Amino acid sequence: MLPLVYLSKTITNPIYSRAHPDHMTKKDAQLGRELMIDELKTTVKYENMADQADDKGTAEVIRDVADEEKVHTGEGAAIVAANDKRATPAMKEGLKEASEHIPSFKEVFDHPEKF
Repeated sequence: MLPLVYLSKTITNPIYSRAHPDHMTKKDAQLGRELMIDELKTTVKYENMADQADDKGTAEVIRDVADEEKVHTGEGAAIVAANDKRATPAMKEGLKEASEHIPSFKEVFDHPEKF
């Protein structure tokens, strides 16, 4: 759930949605999206590796690395939000819709300041 929490904080923060309005570029927004895709794929790979580890310590280290990739995914979301003025409202709407179907996420959406 870390990426969703991070993402909800990112897109509800007006600093990100209005960051450098004169410098918004499609190229940078696309780079942010590509970063998110790569980091999400890497996260899944690391989580699968952790599930395969025989040693609990090894699994814990790999899961820690996977968690770092989730932070990078959030940073990619911030890049997108800063460079695509239509992305922030769309992401907010997606989070709202998800919160309607995922009860455990509703609290995060309704009160992001708690997380």
